[in-house]
Amino acid sequence: MASDSERESGTEDQQKAARTSPSKAGDRPKKKKLKRAKLPIPATEDALDSPTKQTVGMLGILGLMTIVMWALARGACNYHPPKETRVPRKVTLEELAHDPKDAAVELQQRLVTHDYAGALELATGAAAAKVQQEKAACDAACLSTRKALSLSVLTSAAILEASPIGATARVTSVGLPGGPKTNLIHLTRAESLWKATELKVDDGVPFQEPVQIPLMPTTPVSSASASTSAAPHSSAAPGGSGAPHAPHATPAPATSR
Repeated sequence: MASDSERESGTEDQQKAARTSPSKAGDRPKKKKLKRAKLPIPATEDALDSPTKQTVGMLGILGLMTIVMWALARGACNYHPPKETRVPRKVTLEELAHDPKDAAVELQQRLVTHDYAGALELATGAAAAKVQQEKAACDAACLSTRKALSLSVLTSAAILEASPIGATARVTSVGLPGGPKTNLIHLTRAESLWKATELKVDDGVPFQEPVQIPLMPTTPVSSASASTSAAPHSSAAPGGSGAPHAPHATPAPATSR
């Protein structure tokens, strides 16, 4: 039997060998995952405590900051220095009558609001004569309603026919005391803008088409007829020559001395 000293020496040798020998990965003890302790289910509203006071406070601060930033942005957008003017720029006539639809709307709007001077800038020919007739029929009481009409009248247009040099539009104005007013306007291009040449009430009858006169065909003059007309009317000389025949000269009678 082994003595106590032999047992101790064998145990020490085993401990040294275990410390010096490399340990395998499979020999390591696995760590146990700690499970979260389950929170108790709240039984009352006070125990639930959701949302917390901190969450409510942060939401309130965000809402307050949003209102403050909106007020500052609105004030900065609407602020105008004393020297800055808020009057809109003046639109030129070429911009207002750049295409036939805009020109028809602008002419009708000026006409129904009694701005006859402005309407004459966009009319020519028969349309200008129509504007002059309405201007002569408008008295002082009629002109006094110009400002009120300019605020209440709305005008729209629809193009019925269009070509590179002419167009026909149906223009309707609403907001007039007597009810809507619809006119037919024929426009033609005049350099950089469009002008109205004809204007009449829309009664369902379109504008009359201009009568086209056919051109007479011209026949070229033949060379034979040209030479005949160019040659002088003279008799041919005997013998077939083309020289004219000269008359015979008669001798003068002898005189006695």
